[in-house]
Amino acid sequence: MITNSDQQKRKIMEAAKKVITEQGYGKLTLRQLAAEAGISPGTLYYYYKSKNLILYDLVDHSSREADSLARDMKTKPWKADEVFNRMINMLNSRVRNTDDNRLFFYMMYEALSGDEELNSKLLDKYESWLDSFEDIFTMYFDIPKSPMSRALAIVVDSVVDGLCWKQLLGLNTIEEMGVEHFFKLFFGGRFEELLHSFKEGGIPSEEAE
Repeated sequence: MITNSDQQKRKIMEAAKKVITEQGYGKLTLRQLAAEAGISPGTLYYYYKSKNLILYDLVDHSSREADSLARDMKTKPWKADEVFNRMINMLNSRVRNTDDNRLFFYMMYEALSGDEELNSKLLDKYESWLDSFEDIFTMYFDIPKSPMSRALAIVVDSVVDGLCWKQLLGLNTIEEMGVEHFFKLFFGGRFEELLHSFKEGGIPSEEAE
């Protein structure tokens, strides 16, 4: 059931995303945001004490795919090919969603610039993402949880963050650099083909797959 509080927060976040996308995060003020959302500054302050916390909620709502996939794998029967397709779609969606990625890196900048509350919330969020990635990989590859499975989650999450940075800068990492093909072979467990691609220095055609 959607409460009035949920509706108010949704209005605030929709207004914040619109202003940030059009003008940038630096120009956003709480007074401007209240006007855009059609509410009083007092009402806005009741829900959010700072614009950084609004930014956090924006990012949180747009980055729950891994959590959802891990939860589904724990609670429902799943097939490897279905999970594989969701992982590839998740990768493509995350890297290509430049608006949400820009919001994420605005938040990263603010957290690193001295906002201790935001920094703490971001660290907690990263731990949650890593937990979800680790759950997905251990179930998908049928491996036990260990320091190595955690390392795998950290490396994959870091790679995806890096791809998002490069996509924002204008480097089409997914298509031009063969990254999607790499992940298809990796998540498909086709490690011999992956090694062969490294040795050959090329990307097999879709027909060859």
